[in-house]
Amino acid sequence: STLWDKCFGEVLVQGNVLEEEARGMVSALERSLNFTELKKADQGRADIYLVPLSPKSIGNVIRIKEPNEADRNSAVMVQVQHADQTLKQQMAMEVLASIVEQPFYSDLRTNQQLGYIVSSGIKLQNDVRSLVFTVQSNFADATYLTDKVFAFIKDFEKTLKGMSDKEVEGYIGGLVEIKSQKITRLSDETIRNWDEIVEGKYQVDGKKVCRVNYSVPPE
Repeated sequence: STLWDKCFGEVLVQGNVLEEEARGMVSALERSLNFTELKKADQGRADIYLVPLSPKSIGNVIRIKEPNEADRNSAVMVQVQHADQTLKQQMAMEVLASIVEQPFYSDLRTNQQLGYIVSSGIKLQNDVRSLVFTVQSNFADATYLTDKVFAFIKDFEKTLKGMSDKEVEGYIGGLVEIKSQKITRLSDETIRNWDEIVEGKYQVDGKKVCRVNYSVPPE
């Protein structure tokens, strides 16, 4: 028995490639892996669950110890997920991420100089958006970095409350402009299409398209 006795795979071939060439690539891959079909009932799936909060009511903590004792780097990723899946609330998360991105970097990277990698942004999974804060440092441990992230979030609440409607509309307009830009690079278009496949949406220009399954016949 091997890892590849049974498998489920999806392939995206995009670019200046003829259909028969694309099918030939898939056929070569299938012959190399030599697996049999993994039925849908046996395939793994990603589900979203509501998990209880920690005793401090700030979420759940996952810690991973660095196996290399000589590695002084520490990294944290604080993920704030919005359970409300309505379009209005999910788009509000996008706007919030746009507002918080530069201040978060300026505070933790430029002012406090906590790490050489400092970023924030939106993560989309199963139609649920999360605001993600990431910090990596070679002198501060994960606990310290996490405390600083939450301190920023708490302090930035005052900034949000003090923003005018006009300021927020400016961020909304900028976000709309970014999302309205046409894709000019094949790599970006491929990433977008692959994300659609992974999420099982199979949409083109916002319209649902059918999923095509086929098996390359043995030669």
